[in-house]
Amino acid sequence: MNSVSSHRPHSSDGEYRRNQVLAKTTWEHVFQKITYFGKHEPELASYKTAFVDDEPYPRIRRLAQEAGMWHGLTAIMNADILVGPEILALERQMRTKRRLCASSRRWQFTVVGGTLADMLTKAELGDDRGRDIFVATGAVWRNLAMQIPEGYRIGNPYWDAYVTDFFRKYYDASFVDFTSWRCVFHPSHQGRHYPFAQEAAEQPRP
Repeated sequence: MNSVSSHRPHSSDGEYRRNQVLAKTTWEHVFQKITYFGKHEPELASYKTAFVDDEPYPRIRRLAQEAGMWHGLTAIMNADILVGPEILALERQMRTKRRLCASSRRWQFTVVGGTLADMLTKAELGDDRGRDIFVATGAVWRNLAMQIPEGYRIGNPYWDAYVTDFFRKYYDASFVDFTSWRCVFHPSHQGRHYPFAQEAAEQPRP
């Protein structure tokens, strides 16, 4: 499985930096290739990682086009999402049962003292029903890229609702909701900045 995301510059916010580095440590164990839309960030670099220079808050269409180029399953996800090793079992199940797409709600945790395992054990299911990770085949991503309006961007409101609705409308029989697998975690952090919120709110649904 591969991943496509977009990172925030580490020089702009120490909390984003911490969360993105923490997430990347979990990605290295489960993804074969990691693509970030954004300028090269040394703390996120590795032999698995590629950077695509693009505008801030890249459009989901661009990420879907990238994901559509790869063989097998690719996840489009926010850069601060931690993933557990169970996602590899999800990949095997999707291939065995010929499932084409999947998503999960996020389990919220607080970055405090102690081990990461302890923090994730205490994670609780978010009450905002947000989804920060979507997994699909290249064909599904290519289809999404042709249909999703330009105004949806990663990290802004409504993009996850659009992709969820798209998956359920076109691939409901092949869709997996793996929230109960408890392998998608989001660290609590300060208020978000949504520079394109109004643009996203005005976009049509599937």
